[in-house]
Amino acid sequence: MIVHDGQRRPEAHRPTVVFGSGFASREVVRGLVAAGRPVVVVERGGREIGTADAALSQVAFRREAVRSGGFDFGAQVPPDFDGVPRFVGLGGTASLWSGKWRALDEIDMRRRHDDRQWPFSLDELEASLAAVACAYGIPSWSSDATLEDWRTEVEAHDLRLIEIFEQRPPVRLIDQWNELERSGLVHIVAEAGLIGVAHTGSEVHRLDLETPQGRLAIEPRDVVVACGGIESVALSEHLRTGKRGDGARFGGYMDHPKGIVGQLEARRGRDRLAHLMTLRGQASRLIAFALPADEIERDGIGNHTAFLWPAGHDGSGSGWQIIINLEQFPERENFIRLGARSEVSWRISRATWQDMNRFLERLSKRLSGLLGPVRLESGIQLRGASHPAGCLPMGDGSARQVDAAGRVAGCDNVYCASSAVFPVAGSANPTWTVAALGHRLAAHLGRA
Repeated sequence: MIVHDGQRRPEAHRPTVVFGSGFASREVVRGLVAAGRPVVVVERGGREIGTADAALSQVAFRREAVRSGGFDFGAQVPPDFDGVPRFVGLGGTASLWSGKWRALDEIDMRRRHDDRQWPFSLDELEASLAAVACAYGIPSWSSDATLEDWRTEVEAHDLRLIEIFEQRPPVRLIDQWNELERSGLVHIVAEAGLIGVAHTGSEVHRLDLETPQGRLAIEPRDVVVACGGIESVALSEHLRTGKRGDGARFGGYMDHPKGIVGQLEARRGRDRLAHLMTLRGQASRLIAFALPADEIERDGIGNHTAFLWPAGHDGSGSGWQIIINLEQFPERENFIRLGARSEVSWRISRATWQDMNRFLERLSKRLSGLLGPVRLESGIQLRGASHPAGCLPMGDGSARQVDAAGRVAGCDNVYCASSAVFPVAGSANPTWTVAALGHRLAAHLGRA
């Protein structure tokens, strides 16, 4: 099934080659296996978590560094990975993931920033989001009378409640990959790097890999790049051009800056705030605040999210921290530069700070009216959330983009399913959307 011997095989006998082994990759492979299609999964890291993979996982950042946003790294992850923004190894960055599931909002899918916009609506992604929810146990919550009663009051103060499923413990993908491999249709090639690409017209017809066992040649039916918001850019360019593209710059890199922005003294609604902590503890239901969608759209404000976190141990006191998760718009000055080790140039720009201040001015007044006095921090400290996105945006299929099906421009059989294809990123954790893109792509490849 794998080794290329110079003979052109029938399409049905050629495997789909999937680079990466995180959530998007797993959804692509799961769908193809259900359709009876052979798959080769290529993972640059190893099958076991080790210090060599920690070195591969490091990212060179110019300007501001990004450290992992997760707090539960799992007992099997060694200290070498503490603070590393991604994980190279079987299972991908899911191995460092903190377990928050939130889909993009409808406004994220329809809003436009410069020439960037999602090429399909949230409704068109709904079936894939539902399939992912079923696969990973994301619940449809039963109605909560206290929360619904409060939602009406929150909306009367021109705020919106956001609900996030905080999975504990988070899903780790090693067991799922072992199960898929036992299907007999999946072959995992670990510790492998792409060293050669050959094209026939606009199709990739041969891949050469360097592995610990020696060189390996594969004649693919399709190629899927699903290895994160940074590495997917470099690999897609290599597949598209046959070259590594050293020095090439891809702009529009986005992350979710986050940090403590203020303090709330709860003089009203303390019982309801305590109830939010009960929902989190008993139902893994995390609640946050945002501005109304029509206001965001009208005034061009980022779709930012604010969380309240008790200053005390159990949320019974009056002091609460306000923690922000910012949408960052794509900017040309934030980019990935390709090379033997791709480098990220990223900063929280003046435009992002100004947009955050516009949001906080409105949020603080409304939270004060709803709950009690708000004091914003005089020196806010922000850091990235390790949610890289945006340097290979979905769009009209022009150079350096992917089309609505996920196909990389200029290559008929190369696709990308990762956060790199986000035209805009909202402030939602990207995991659910990334997995849904993988599911959607599997359906497209299965039909093809």
